[in-house]
Amino acid sequence: MKNLKSYLLVFSVAFILRLVWIFITGSHVHPQEWEYEVVATNLLNGKGFIYTHLNTVYFSIVQPLYPFFCAVIYFVSRHSFLILELIQAAIASITCVTVFNIAEIIFSNRKVAIISAMLLTFHPGIIAYTAKLHPLVLDSFFISLVALSFLRLSSNFSTRNQIFAGLMSGLCILTRSTIVLFLPIMVAWFFYKSPYIKKKIIFGFGLILLVSSIIILPWIIRNYMVYKQFVFIQTTTGEVFWRGNNINATGSAYRINGKTVLESSSPEFLKKLYSLDEMGQNKLFREEAFNFIKDHPFKSVSLFIKKNYYFWWFSPQSGMEYPKLYLLIYKALYSVVILFGILGIIFALSSKISNIRESTLLILLLFLSISFAQSLFYVEGRHRWAIEPLMLIFTANGIINIKNMVKR
Repeated sequence: MKNLKSYLLVFSVAFILRLVWIFITGSHVHPQEWEYEVVATNLLNGKGFIYTHLNTVYFSIVQPLYPFFCAVIYFVSRHSFLILELIQAAIASITCVTVFNIAEIIFSNRKVAIISAMLLTFHPGIIAYTAKLHPLVLDSFFISLVALSFLRLSSNFSTRNQIFAGLMSGLCILTRSTIVLFLPIMVAWFFYKSPYIKKKIIFGFGLILLVSSIIILPWIIRNYMVYKQFVFIQTTTGEVFWRGNNINATGSAYRINGKTVLESSSPEFLKKLYSLDEMGQNKLFREEAFNFIKDHPFKSVSLFIKKNYYFWWFSPQSGMEYPKLYLLIYKALYSVVILFGILGIIFALSSKISNIRESTLLILLLFLSISFAQSLFYVEGRHRWAIEPLMLIFTANGIINIKNMVKR
């Protein structure tokens, strides 16, 4: 009952804050849209999962979960932005509760859990994205649940927890595919750290793979029926890989002059690109990116390192679409978050309690896998926000430990 009251309090405060933001900004009347909205509208109008991009029609422009999520809500609510944003606010508030739960599992410390949840509750960027037609809310929600599922699995390798981990992993892949790298890392982690016999681990991860495959298989089958060849999730993988790996690449989708990397390409490349269909464009982008890596290996490695740095800090292109003051304020806030977060990780790894050390390492593996996977492509600030809810747990731990040291 004590936990239930805490969960309800965290959920209520988070939901009310997001509700206030939705009505203050008027986003329920004129929300900020991306391609997901067009795809969802096309689904409702019977045109299918299509989007016109780069002078041709794409049938798998983005990960499918968010557009279908929007389409279902629109179908029931007669295309109400308000209903969609209210549901997003509820999901974001549940993420706050999930972070509370994860913090309790790692540290068994109610103060750390409460501060973690409150930091996420008041996180300005994540509040703002609640009122946008963008999948960030689902990204952070499912990544948090993936973390929760593997933390539970590490303490209890039961069939129920295996099914839960597979379910969350499958759903997360359908909205944020960079989680894929985390799964083989977890296999190695459990082989190395788990006390369970190897046979049980193999069968357990076989079940996790089976459940997650069942979740994503319908989309893969649909793609095969459309393209007559294997397409994992989306056909823009080549494009986003090329954005971060070409002669004009900066690590971001933009150059410092405000132009996109694509706009900075040669006229010959653009002419060839616009003459191709969806699969042809994907192939061209992929070939150009691999040719760049082959011809410029040192620059490619330098870009990869730079992109990891941008993932955890800021690129020169950060905040280009917003007033400079917003970026300065957020940099100041994030500096505090990352400083106490690093301290919180150090305190956790030096703890005498093995559960705290091992749980912290598991979450760090999640951070690094997503950072590395994203840095293979290109990096924007919102990519970090998908895992920032989990970062705030260590920020809270750093705050509590520093407070206790000062008190002593």
